[in-house]
Amino acid sequence: METGAPIAERVATNLRYLRQAREITLAKLSEQLAKQGRPMGISALSKVELGQRGIDVDDLVAFADALGTSVSDLLGDPAARGHELAYDLVADLRTRLSLNERVRRQHEIAEAEKWSAIVDFAAEGPAELEAVCLSLREQFKDEAARLIEQLRADMKEQN
Repeated sequence: METGAPIAERVATNLRYLRQAREITLAKLSEQLAKQGRPMGISALSKVELGQRGIDVDDLVAFADALGTSVSDLLGDPAARGHELAYDLVADLRTRLSLNERVRRQHEIAEAEKWSAIVDFAAEGPAELEAVCLSLREQFKDEAARLIEQLRADMKEQN
């Protein structure tokens, strides 16, 4: 979008980027607008974001409230404020956090399984318990190395 784009285009672009940056779905935005007494269906919202449907000043104020932003943010020139860059950075951060969360969960599962195995074999006696502990330690090293490689590959793939 060029600097000095018509206001309707600015609002459409800013609305889409601000909504997506806040991880608000069209359905959720529709619900929030209805609560404010400005009902607008998902299809209508999509048309607003695509610049295919106009809105009035009351809608503009309701959008700003629903998104936790100001009317001036919706009216401003997106190129001047760098919305596209900010959106890309937020999306990249979410992806990285998601990968970190997946690795953390896998680690927690592996730890739970290891403790479960230790408890199961503890009743067998000290010699068996020692063998299980040594085996689990080696298994954990291999698993940790595999998870680290997976994370590196995922991050490299994203860049």
